[in-house]
Amino acid sequence: MIRTVNKHRKLKAFIAILLISHACSSALLVMSSTVIKSANEIFPVFSWSLFTWIPNDFYDYALRIVAIDNENLHPLLYFQEAGHWFPEADSMSAYDSIQKKE
Repeated sequence: MIRTVNKHRKLKAFIAILLISHACSSALLVMSSTVIKSANEIFPVFSWSLFTWIPNDFYDYALRIVAIDNENLHPLLYFQEAGHWFPEADSMSAYDSIQKKE
């Protein structure tokens, strides 16, 4: 019984020392002049904005058809939806031609 009490005390002391040393080392890193600073983050405290820096912009261009043979279309059609007038309107080559190439 005494052995388990001693082991329990040693374990509690080890965990306390570990937590105190982690807190002290984190505080020293934050206060030191060699802190890695990027935007609003200071190591080892992060703002968890990892994926806000990754651009997720996607540009998809389209042709909107408003009239065919001087007849206004209601509702307006996208080129891909105009298969009745343009048989190859939904092909990949037509889509690639519409997209902006840089």
